[in-house]
Amino acid sequence: MEAFFFVKGIHPPDHRTRDAYMIEFTEIMNIYDELCEPKAISMRARYHGRYPAANDFKAQVVPAFEKDKSEMLKHC
Repeated sequence: MEAFFFVKGIHPPDHRTRDAYMIEFTEIMNIYDELCEPKAISMRARYHGRYPAANDFKAQVVPAFEKDKSEMLKHC
């Protein structure tokens, strides 16, 4: 996401602002929902100390990030 916004000349200062920008760009709107679950997992780990099990991470987070990364690279 940061690379996409960098290309657009934008640097969102926080998560809320980044989310707001994400829905403004139609070329990436289609992956917004897919980013929500990995983001939620990340937030739980970072701010609440609840880390996903290794199997859950491999099954949920890694595939989502790979798909989102692939989509982002199309637009950077």
